[in-house]
Amino acid sequence: MALESLLAQSRGDWRAILIDDGSSDGSRRIIDACTDPRMLKLRNEGNRGLYASLIRAIAHADTPWISILMQDDRLHADYLDHMSDVVPKYPEAGAIWSAHHVIDERGHIFKEGASSGRTELITPGVEPWLSALHRGCFWIISGSFTRRELLETLPFRADLPHCGDYEWLLRSLRCAVFLYYEMPLLDIREHPSQASTANLHTAVDIPESYRVIEDTIARHPGDITLRRRSSGGLAAVSTGGPQEPRRECARPLGACGLARHLGHTFPPASTADAGRRIIASGRGLAAVDR
Repeated sequence: MALESLLAQSRGDWRAILIDDGSSDGSRRIIDACTDPRMLKLRNEGNRGLYASLIRAIAHADTPWISILMQDDRLHADYLDHMSDVVPKYPEAGAIWSAHHVIDERGHIFKEGASSGRTELITPGVEPWLSALHRGCFWIISGSFTRRELLETLPFRADLPHCGDYEWLLRSLRCAVFLYYEMPLLDIREHPSQASTANLHTAVDIPESYRVIEDTIARHPGDITLRRRSSGGLAAVSTGGPQEPRRECARPLGACGLARHLGHTFPPASTADAGRRIIASGRGLAAVDR
C-alpha cells in the first residue's frame, strides 16, 4: 500500500529508501521486487527497531526534505504537490505534518480528517513544549515532511522503540519551527493486528512514556513547576524565560489529550514531591494528590 501510493504521486521527482528490518513476513520479497531506479533498498540483518532503522535511512538520504511513511499507510496522489507548495510559503519551518484520514484493514475510511486548508505555525520555545507534555505526541510521524538537517542535528533515539517520536517532538519543539497543514494528505491505517494497537491494550509503552517525560523535565527544571489550582487538582506552570511570561496551561495536568483508556501509577519521581504520585497515561503526564 505505501509503495503503491508513492509510485502514484503526481510528481515524479522523488527518491525513496526502503528498509527491511529483519522481517520474516514477506517484506523482503516485496522490496526485492521493486525495480524503480529511484529506490534504494536496505536490509537489517536482525530486527533493530523502527527508530534505529530510521537513523540508518536518514544517513543514506541526500535530499533536503525527508518524508517518513509507514508500510500500512498510503499517501494521496497530490501529497508531494501540496508539500512543494507549502514549503516556500513557510521557509522558516523545519517540520511539517498534515491532517489525515483513518482507514481500516480493508482500506476503507472510517474517520475523515479536517480539510479547512488552514496552516498553524508553531514557533519554538517553552510553551509548545509544555503543550506537548499535556497533549502527548500531537505530531504524526507517518507522512511527516521534515528537513534532513533537523533530523541529522536531532536524531531519533534508537533506545526508545515505542516513544521515539514523542521524545523527538519534545526535543525539537524547543528549537525548531513546526507547521501543521489542515488538509488530509494521507490515510493512516488502524486495525487490531497492528503492534501499536496491541501496545495500547497491554500498556507496554507506559513505562517508556514515563521515562521520556521524566527525562525531558529533568533537562529543563526551570521551565515547569506544579501548583494547586483553585478548582482542585494540579496544574503545570511554565516559569518562562527572559522573553516569555510565566503562564499557566489552560488544562490541568490530569486531562492528558492522549490518555485514551490507559493509566498506570508510578512511584514519586523528580517531577513531584513525595506527597504526590505521577500517572503516565498514554503519552501525557498527570500529577495527583495521594
